[in-house]
Amino acid sequence: MLQSNGLEMPHWLAQRAFLTPERIALICDGEEWTFRRLEEEVGRMARRLAGWGLKSGDRVALWMGNGLHMVTLIHAVTRLGAVVVPLNTRLSPKEVAWQVEDAGVRMWVVDADHESQAMAVEVSLEPLTWNELTRLPEAEMELPSRLSLNDLHTIMYTSGTTGLPKGVMLTWGNHWWSATGSVLNLGLDAEDRWLAAVPLFHMSGLSILMRSLIYGMTAVIHSAFDPAEANRSIREEGVTIVSVVGTMLTRMLEELGEGIYPNHFRCMLLGGGPAPKPLLEQCKDKGVPV
Repeated sequence: MLQSNGLEMPHWLAQRAFLTPERIALICDGEEWTFRRLEEEVGRMARRLAGWGLKSGDRVALWMGNGLHMVTLIHAVTRLGAVVVPLNTRLSPKEVAWQVEDAGVRMWVVDADHESQAMAVEVSLEPLTWNELTRLPEAEMELPSRLSLNDLHTIMYTSGTTGLPKGVMLTWGNHWWSATGSVLNLGLDAEDRWLAAVPLFHMSGLSILMRSLIYGMTAVIHSAFDPAEANRSIREEGVTIVSVVGTMLTRMLEELGEGIYPNHFRCMLLGGGPAPKPLLEQCKDKGVPV
């Protein structure tokens, strides 16, 4: 139950669907979903999860790639007050088993690309597929209309380079203040569209989904990074901001060749490591804002 501690606010998706129902929320897999459509799809899935028995505070692991199904599940799980545990798609079955057990997962869901690998994961909990979820009966219930910034939203595991991975516990407030800090640095335009060609299981991808709800901004989701597709999306789909690491930016510039980006493009958000000076100089010469 949410606490009346002054940190409650209207649920981001419900409020966004109320404020800007016809604004485009997602562009993905050749489809465009408005915030109204996103709220409807998420609501149906949330009621299916509730019918299965998922409750507030339960942990749900997602082992799947970028796509509408991943976006829908992230929002549906958290709409019930349950916690998303996004799993890196490059993990081995043994690594997945450890994280599922360590997080105390009650449900874990895989997509078609990871179904065969999931069968090799040695945990007592059977994985569910997206198709199985869509056949679950919907519970008759009113979805929560408010959230608390103190409540847990995500458990995201570190890479484990110096030992076993650690589950980083992120609250709704963590996502809220991250989005606030981002907009204070980068500003916000009514026509902003943010490209997520980075994984949604990673903080850089997930944070784009969170900003989309808070800002009322379109998130453009690619299943994987392809420099030509990223550049096409900037030119043809009105993308104004892209989250990149150094190798992604280098490949995008190589694919761009002698061309330039359109005037509406306003930011390459570069992270993941030190920025090489030659790369920054190349961006400066081409007028690419980093």
